[in-house]
Amino acid sequence: MIRIFVIEDHPVTVTGLRSMFKPSRDRIEVAGSACSVKDVPESGEDASFDLFILDLWLGESDPLENIKYLRQRFPEKPVIVYTSEISSLWQRTMMTAGVRAYLIKTGVKREIRAAIEKVMAGGSVFSLPFRPVAGAGQKKPFAEIPDGITESHIEIIRMVSMGYPLNRIAVDKGTSYNNIAKSLGRIRKVFGAENNPDLIRIAISQGLI
Repeated sequence: MIRIFVIEDHPVTVTGLRSMFKPSRDRIEVAGSACSVKDVPESGEDASFDLFILDLWLGESDPLENIKYLRQRFPEKPVIVYTSEISSLWQRTMMTAGVRAYLIKTGVKREIRAAIEKVMAGGSVFSLPFRPVAGAGQKKPFAEIPDGITESHIEIIRMVSMGYPLNRIAVDKGTSYNNIAKSLGRIRKVFGAENNPDLIRIAISQGLI
């Protein structure tokens, strides 16, 4: 029996997964659920489930911070991201962060079941084709880049989207952590983004990364 713990803030999705898998028939069951990663220790014991199914976007939380928290708190439990986000860049970012599968919510039962079984067997499943990451020399049309945003700023956004910590970005850019943090603040202001995940979504939607 494969026991999954679902972290999802939309009850209809949790209900759908419970209905999708019948323990006696599929040998898969939803052993527990929570609305945020911080609720997991209170909602389920470590030994009561085998893997996580995690929504990418949970309220205002940062997807990368959610993965980091789960990997620190439950290092032996694989994480499957189950999302409506069809950006191959986010799939790549989650893969880099240590996620074992990236599944789109429109997938059919047999695909989801096969992915769960493959992850439990030690494999990985990424359902979107990978889009090549633009190199530093590939410039976007000027009209797509807001005033005050440079190619260096775009590269910072790209590195954040790939999960690089700010101190690593600072080293790569030859500057300080504080300068990168201040630059990100100015970049978010230009794009009208409330936080880094929001900034990444805007940059992806505009074709900048």
